[in-house]
Amino acid sequence: MKILVVKTSSLGDLLQIFPTISYLKERGDTIDWVVEKRFEELACAHPDINNVIPIDSKAWPKRLLALRQMPCYDLVIDLQGNCKSGLVTFLSKAKQKIGFTLKTCAEWPNALATNKRYPLNLSMTASEGYLQVVKDHFRDTQAFVYRGTELKLNDPVPEVSSDAFMICSGSAWSSKQLSPSAWKKIEAALNAPIFEIAANQRLPLAVWQALMCKVKGVIALDSAALHLCATTNIPSFSIFGPSNPHVYKPKGDHHHSFWGSCPFNKQFERRCPILRTCTAPCTKQIDEDALIRALNQWLIAISKN
Repeated sequence: MKILVVKTSSLGDLLQIFPTISYLKERGDTIDWVVEKRFEELACAHPDINNVIPIDSKAWPKRLLALRQMPCYDLVIDLQGNCKSGLVTFLSKAKQKIGFTLKTCAEWPNALATNKRYPLNLSMTASEGYLQVVKDHFRDTQAFVYRGTELKLNDPVPEVSSDAFMICSGSAWSSKQLSPSAWKKIEAALNAPIFEIAANQRLPLAVWQALMCKVKGVIALDSAALHLCATTNIPSFSIFGPSNPHVYKPKGDHHHSFWGSCPFNKQFERRCPILRTCTAPCTKQIDEDALIRALNQWLIAISKN
């Protein structure tokens, strides 16, 4: 079956559909991927993708005719669920176009572009939810175990000690950032060589992933770094604030997390409803001693494996 996957952004969300791509590949399907141009590097590095179709959403009113020139597909899967992805899905050529239900898509007009709609299970992790939508379409009740994805390397990988921990301190959201004092306490608790990926550091994603596979563990915020780690078998310790670790933390006993409390006592199932507008330093106000206790528990757990 020839399938077009429409998942355009953002980086962390793109990494969360890797299990779905692996599932489709295991079925024997041929997979093309529509993605925002700035994330083309990631899609091209994925070993299971046949063809990458980059789009520039800022310039795409001029490119609508180009979208109409896409080949015919047996199935289009819209895993973005917003208006822009809905337009791509609408313009694509396929008899079956699957996506989320009206109540679970990010922007309700998206549902007008699909003819097979399935609920996104909000109680699952994000990656499990995407996968379940596709499995529901194929009426597949068998368990699928995701074993990771090794991105294609085109660049050399720096040397790093196997005893080192990788710290990924960057986040695009100020409410997810951690205080410098907390990072210093984390480094002291690790008591090991540190390989830090700074917020402004730019590495090819395949190189970044390969570096992760060389270290003992990854410490990250709720960010693309964490979701990249989830494509490997490397343990992670993640720090959450305005998002729910039960939804966005990688699965597995070797993945631990710490969840700070909202200063406004907001309750949410997935992400804080005011995440995009709130300026409260959620993770900067966390209990640093409790954070270090959770980190030490993770260190003990991974030392036993």
